[in-house]
Amino acid sequence: MTLYLRSRRVRAATAVMCVLALGSVLLGGRFISFGPESAPVTMPYRYVLVMLSAATAVGSVASPVPGVDRSDVGPLRNARWVHLGAVLALVLTLSGMAELWTASGSPVAMVRAGIVWFGTALVSRAVAGESLAWVLPTMSLLPILRWGSADGGPAPWNWAAAAAWEPVAWWVAAACLSAGLTLTVMRGDAFRAGYRRGGTTSSSHRVTRAR
Repeated sequence: MTLYLRSRRVRAATAVMCVLALGSVLLGGRFISFGPESAPVTMPYRYVLVMLSAATAVGSVASPVPGVDRSDVGPLRNARWVHLGAVLALVLTLSGMAELWTASGSPVAMVRAGIVWFGTALVSRAVAGESLAWVLPTMSLLPILRWGSADGGPAPWNWAAAAAWEPVAWWVAAACLSAGLTLTVMRGDAFRAGYRRGGTTSSSHRVTRAR
């Protein structure tokens, strides 16, 4: 596990996530505006910072030698799952603590938002690779900006702003995390299957040449 951690950017990612959490505390309830001045659309800075924290956490799984990870079915695969679980716990802890410290919203709702953005980052990673884990979480800000409010309050599905125990928002969080974990497993299985087929083909060629 020590060798695994040394080969990742775990320390750097942890430092970045701590800085982002500190930014959430310092910025508190301040808002960032989008669109024209006549009809701006606003969003709390802390939403963006929690999203970036989740994307950073998932991106920290990137390996300097991806081929080695893809071919492994033992300790490295287990270490990756421990890594993902640890950074998820860190994201949720930092998000909840920052929200509790600023008293600008619900810590439970921000933990739920962290789950959603971690799950979407896993989906983005599975589809496009670790370096692009931020793409889908960033795109997920759009529906919050455009359709996140209803009848003068947050929409029930709005994972970042809905009431702490709003069931619809929690279903969204569960769906995003489940999708991310499922695609992560499928991606790993596909890579390992491809590696085994490649290894079998190479072995067959060597046997044929020997004959």
